[in-house]
Amino acid sequence: FSSFHKLQVNVAVFLRLQDYGRRRSGGTPTPPRTGRIGVDELIRARDCIIATVQRCYFGDEFRDITAGRNVSRNSPIWKYKPAIMSGILRVTGRLATSSFAFEWKHPAVLPSQGHVTELLIGDAHILRGHGTVQMVLCQLRQSYHIPRSKQAVKRVVDRCLNCKRFTQRLLQQEMADLPLVRLETHRPAFHNTGC
Repeated sequence: FSSFHKLQVNVAVFLRLQDYGRRRSGGTPTPPRTGRIGVDELIRARDCIIATVQRCYFGDEFRDITAGRNVSRNSPIWKYKPAIMSGILRVTGRLATSSFAFEWKHPAVLPSQGHVTELLIGDAHILRGHGTVQMVLCQLRQSYHIPRSKQAVKRVVDRCLNCKRFTQRLLQQEMADLPLVRLETHRPAFHNTGC
């Protein structure tokens, strides 16, 4: 997919069909939900995407946390006290009693490399009006924790064609050779001024 929103909509449609299949096999012949994809379905699809990506990249951390063990020191997120909340691996910290939003206090962990992470970074870059690396990092850190995030964001922003087109350095014109009239030294000063 070329954007996270397209991926999110397609996963939401798939989850809608999956729910219909489960209800149908369960014996309740309810009609499938039709119409536009709702915000609740998009949030559910986002959470499903993030949980799937996390299980691919952070499988050892999931196993350690569910078994009640500490996360291995080889993990890139061991020092952030990761915890599983609603099926999503999140970073805990000292903001638990603050009045900030839940996603701000406990951002979801994403790998630094991966297609879904690049899609999220690309969407944040476009949402910020093709902003700089720092602007994109500020947007992402409100909801996600990405190890080595600055490198990942810089990699995506540097590949943006619109940014390359509008921020490229202009070429400097080279100086031409001086004409012969200006190089003749045997004539007195101001000889060709017209007086």
